[in-house]
Amino acid sequence: MYLAFSFRQLFAFGALLCLSILGSAYLLEYAKELNPCPLCLLQRYMLWLLMFVFVCGAIWPYRRKLRLLFSSLILIGSVLGILLAGRQVWLQSLPPDQIPPCTAGLERLLTFHSIPKALQIVISSSGECGVVDYQIFGFSLAIWSLSVFTLLIFYGGILFYLEKKRRK
Repeated sequence: MYLAFSFRQLFAFGALLCLSILGSAYLLEYAKELNPCPLCLLQRYMLWLLMFVFVCGAIWPYRRKLRLLFSSLILIGSVLGILLAGRQVWLQSLPPDQIPPCTAGLERLLTFHSIPKALQIVISSSGECGVVDYQIFGFSLAIWSLSVFTLLIFYGGILFYLEKKRRK
């Protein structure tokens, strides 16, 4: 099977995609002074993790099992990102009287609780994540994040499919 791009190039492109999205997020945070909510921070951490997997896939010596592992990790990370972004989109679609109460910031929760407990608190009751502070082309940043993670799950699926289809 002939590919126009090598697997290293495909993984490097995925890393550049994650890096550009993270750069946009930091630009909005520091240039537009938009403070990220706890769910936004978790989505950002997921993008950092996905970028790390893409970089590992781009620089690691090639073995079929490793490429399948990296592609699987991209799929799992993208699904987790979709769940986080989907939660935020759902919170933003609620009427103001049904939004759960706000919590302390993620950093503050981590000082008093274990990581799993802090994540449970953030995901279950993040009222500040239900506020739409900024829109691009009429869509909230949570919807854009959901679309990015959806794109990444398709991209990871394509990488997985190409490696499975590749001759041994």
